[in-house]
Amino acid sequence: MAHKQTMLAIPVQDDARLKQPLVLLNGDGVYLNYRRLQDLPVQLFEPDTSVAVRRIYLKHNLLHTLTPQIKTLHHLTEIYLNNNSLQTLPSELFELISLEVLSVSVNQLTCLPSHVGNLANLKRLQLSHNQLSSLPLEIGQLNHLQHLEVSNNRLEWLPSQLASCTRLQQLSLDHNILQSLPREFCHLQQLTEISASDNALVWLPLDLGQLSELQGIYVDNNPHLTAMPASTLHKNIGFFRSGREGVPEKMLKKLLSVTIHSLENEVTIALPAELRAVGNMSSDRVPLLLELSLAAAHTALCQAEKGQSLKDEIPLQLLSHLTTPTAHCQQCHRPIFVYGFPIVFRAQVQGSDLPLLGLCCTAACVHLCSRVVHLPLMFPRLEDLALAIVLA
Repeated sequence: MAHKQTMLAIPVQDDARLKQPLVLLNGDGVYLNYRRLQDLPVQLFEPDTSVAVRRIYLKHNLLHTLTPQIKTLHHLTEIYLNNNSLQTLPSELFELISLEVLSVSVNQLTCLPSHVGNLANLKRLQLSHNQLSSLPLEIGQLNHLQHLEVSNNRLEWLPSQLASCTRLQQLSLDHNILQSLPREFCHLQQLTEISASDNALVWLPLDLGQLSELQGIYVDNNPHLTAMPASTLHKNIGFFRSGREGVPEKMLKKLLSVTIHSLENEVTIALPAELRAVGNMSSDRVPLLLELSLAAAHTALCQAEKGQSLKDEIPLQLLSHLTTPTAHCQQCHRPIFVYGFPIVFRAQVQGSDLPLLGLCCTAACVHLCSRVVHLPLMFPRLEDLALAIVLA
């Protein structure tokens, strides 16, 4: 049975076409789109109205700020502020702990207040088409967040704390200037789609494809991204116009890399920044002491009862590294932290050759992996597995 629409008359401005009565949609929604509003109508904050309102639509107005009175709308669950001129969001907005949808796309926001972490029930956060250069660490406190849209901003990096939003399903990052994604994203077990087209990505987390719910990874038009993680092979991949410029020379000087000579054009693939050293087929196969120490600590952490006794004694930065390895061995699935053996396969994506990058923990795993994976091996080549890898 359809809900009865009650009429609430609110004089908005002197403009005659805006003097029509306000419709309280389905008894709990206020529709104020396209009203040329510069301020919120004071009638919204009268007791009878503020108790009834659950949804407010304020798209395509002239709002530069929000009145502190907005905190009186205690029962508000959805607010749509798209296409205004908001430069800041008041702290009072983040006192609305019942909010499930906050949509402020197409505004002039340069920062998102740390108070956003107070919105414990938030499920959808839309921030696209603003001027954000970063996101606050407190965004990781949004335990119910399912959809995050931050496309068309100026983001250079993303906080690893975002991985604490374990209910996140869709992540839209298109049209920013991101160079990498936090490897902690590999903990987002409910993530179904990640879109990061038109960025400056150089590599992706190598374990990203191990997320069982993840279906689509769209990284089109990332000119410096020359390879996808081997773990993503069976996902829907968007890679159009990526890798066409190669890795910038400035970045290559700071990173380990491998160079593939078996393609028509030589391709240099940057390895994750966490790698301190790489092994090769002619090495003595003795890993770094740091790698052995991290592996031992990781094992102890996993074996401890819920890991709590050790977690309390380990610095947070080190704990993050221990609980999120750089990769897992392509063959035996052992964790890899700072020392590994690169291995590259060729796959067909969008009708063209695409290098798939993985890591193995030993040279023996490289040899075995080259036999059991039904893909053409590009690096190291089958005919000279004993050669040292090429370092940029």
